[in-house]
Amino acid sequence: MPSIGFIYYFKKYKVDILHNNSSNIFIPSFAAQICQIKIIYHIREVWNTRNKLSKVIYYYISRASSKIICITNTVKQGNFSKKDLKKFDNKFVIVTDCIEIEKFHHIINTKSKEEVIVSFVGRIAPIKGLDILLKALSSLNFPDSGFKLKLQVIGDIPKENRFYKSYKKYILELAAKCQVNTNLEIQFYGFRNDVANLLKQSHVLVLPSRIEEGLGLVLAEGLICENFLITSNLGGQKEIIAALGCGLLFENDNHIDLAAKVEYYLSNSSMCNSEIPNGKQSALTLFSPQTYSHLILAIYSKLAC
Repeated sequence: MPSIGFIYYFKKYKVDILHNNSSNIFIPSFAAQICQIKIIYHIREVWNTRNKLSKVIYYYISRASSKIICITNTVKQGNFSKKDLKKFDNKFVIVTDCIEIEKFHHIINTKSKEEVIVSFVGRIAPIKGLDILLKALSSLNFPDSGFKLKLQVIGDIPKENRFYKSYKKYILELAAKCQVNTNLEIQFYGFRNDVANLLKQSHVLVLPSRIEEGLGLVLAEGLICENFLITSNLGGQKEIIAALGCGLLFENDNHIDLAAKVEYYLSNSSMCNSEIPNGKQSALTLFSPQTYSHLILAIYSKLAC
């Protein structure tokens, strides 16, 4: 049995704590329980599964764990029933993930004063809502004829299959219709390693996800790059806006409301941008590796007692 290998390893190296970063890997947790090792269950996503076996595994690991770390309240509330929330109440700890902040420090802010750049960062997939953003931009009332707006799409389809290819075709058709308006330019960059550089050029980051993001760290990254934030009003993305005090929420899956929020920014950019410095400082503190490591080490220390 694979668990024998883990038991041997745990005993040989006198392991005290197993930090389980995978939602559904059962065997290491089972081996740790046999060895009477304390388990930390680290959950980063809303499971959204109907698979009964997966639910049994999630419940078993939760019950066996000494601490359950959730990256947001959305993850906590979305994965556990009211009964289990009460049952495991003393196990829960909220610890947000961190950002590699150092990679942003050397990048110079290169925002244009001649145009407004809106960024979308993520997979080109229905759940990420790029079609909502394109429909919103196509319905905008631009302030004047000389105004220029650019959308930069950073990301691509996650898999080369019929489903995602069909959705990307739909996205490209929407983009072509949008660009009939000469005030709007759309560029598709694909997956990039220099996302921070592109965000430093951008004025607004839009995360139009149809689903509850576990966290939506790209929002914090966008704010660190001095982007105003607009996102759907649910899940971890809603929590980030509340925590950082910067940005606007639109009604989920409603391109008309998203268009209204973009228009609000375009008409009130100075006021909106005034929120960015304080929000950026909050992001640098809340999502720093130092804050993250301090909280995780504190949990280890308590369990070791």
